[in-house]
Amino acid sequence: RIQATPPLEALRAATMLTTQSTAASSESQAKQATKEQSDFEALKRRIDELAKEQGIAKHVRTSIDPQGLTIELLTDKVFFDSGQAWLKAPAVTLLGKVGKVIAGERVHPVLVEGHTDAQPIHTARYSSNWSLSGDRAAAVVDVLNRNGVFARRLSLKGYGAEDPVATNSTPEGRSRNRRVDVVLTRLHPTP
Repeated sequence: RIQATPPLEALRAATMLTTQSTAASSESQAKQATKEQSDFEALKRRIDELAKEQGIAKHVRTSIDPQGLTIELLTDKVFFDSGQAWLKAPAVTLLGKVGKVIAGERVHPVLVEGHTDAQPIHTARYSSNWSLSGDRAAAVVDVLNRNGVFARRLSLKGYGAEDPVATNSTPEGRSRNRRVDVVLTRLHPTP
């Protein structure tokens, strides 16, 4: 003879299993997020050291935030000439080394974002800051890909002057806004 489980007891048992499963899942996610954070910190140190070795540490800034690890390349005079999207030779060397570090990581999606200042551009090649920012991001993507970062991990965006990090009313602010950000995006939200 099979004894029937009263509905209230069955509901309590199911709720208890769901609660235990949710707690285990939350603990696993927290561990993954903690490991991801420490991996980002190790990558940040390696990239900071590469920039220092190349003598351009003041033009390469790294940070870790809720989006992931961001490598900010201040483009003035080091990476690109004004109004151009051709990478300078020293920049190609540094980006090649950064690309090898990122390629070795093999996990996180890599978003490359091009940014400009708000000064209007209109040249034979570029009719807007949008096209310049997109071409600069594409140039960085190309170097990363040639240095082992799989194409399926790479994507790019050109923001033009639409996402400034400083004022566009001073030369210093405009210089800070002319940048390309390489972002290794988080897979696990921070706890």
